[in-house]
Amino acid sequence: MVSQNNIKQLKYRLFASILSVIVAFISLSSATYAWYVSNNKVEGRATSIAAEANGFMLQIVKYGETLDHGSDQALYSATNGHKISPASTENFKNWWIPKAWTSGMKVSSYMYPTWDKDDKGNTLIGQYTAENGEVYYTHVVAAYTLYTLTNTGTCDVFLDGSADGGAIQVTVKDQDNKSVAVSDKVAASIRVGLSVGDGDDEHLVLVYAPVNPTGKGNDVNATEGWSVVADETSTKLASYPHISETNYEWTDNGVTKNFAVTKDGLNYVKGNNATPLTEANYEGVPLRVYVWLEGTDADCISSVVDGDNRVFNVTLHLAGVTKTSASNTIGN
Repeated sequence: MVSQNNIKQLKYRLFASILSVIVAFISLSSATYAWYVSNNKVEGRATSIAAEANGFMLQIVKYGETLDHGSDQALYSATNGHKISPASTENFKNWWIPKAWTSGMKVSSYMYPTWDKDDKGNTLIGQYTAENGEVYYTHVVAAYTLYTLTNTGTCDVFLDGSADGGAIQVTVKDQDNKSVAVSDKVAASIRVGLSVGDGDDEHLVLVYAPVNPTGKGNDVNATEGWSVVADETSTKLASYPHISETNYEWTDNGVTKNFAVTKDGLNYVKGNNATPLTEANYEGVPLRVYVWLEGTDADCISSVVDGDNRVFNVTLHLAGVTKTSASNTIGN
């Protein structure tokens, strides 16, 4: 029996899976801008979002595709992306964009955009047309289904803290495919958010920033650190679980949650306060990956020259860990 002291770290048999989400943004305009001031055509383009699983137990398919329980081969899925402009959200359901600026170009008020509709009258969530007639997008979202290969139970899904470069990676490359420091303005304001569930049951699980947010954004009522728009005229500290860089722990009201596991030989180790992102089963669970530029971030301001073709890549690594009773664990 594992002693209480040794419950700090338990080795679980693991069937690992990697979800690689690649999002490429291309800057298209020149100016110095905060919240990408709307009188400049500044945007990004997500060329592709891809997911890959090793197929040993945890499987990944594009949302809506048939679950292939008869295969133990790696599965690959890709979603086309699109351009994005800075926005702010605290729940993936309500998205704020700037409404007005002061003479000093600080954002003074915010609004919900009116989503465009397609030719059949369907609402295009995330897409809106500004007064200047330009089409903008608040975010990119890729939807997947995580499921187990066999109907023998469930597995917990964690971030893979042993992945080279970190469980969630944001890298920047220019038009010559040369890497640029992730602390570069704009790149540092990228947010990667995860949600599980469908419809009214969809809920935010975690938000990641490649650089821990500090300082205040270019808002009249700015908030220092992890900030979001609160209402039409103010910002506030984000209430959602959030992590940054290679720190996968989040503490709120004295309670710490660790969203990652680390590899030890063929096993993965659950450390203190291990908290899975979700639980995958034979029927499958929806996982959505949201990528946006947080407008209230102090780094969401930059000088971009015309023709700058920097590419921002986001890669997410997940590990599926079998649920194991205490008698099957190995004390560390």
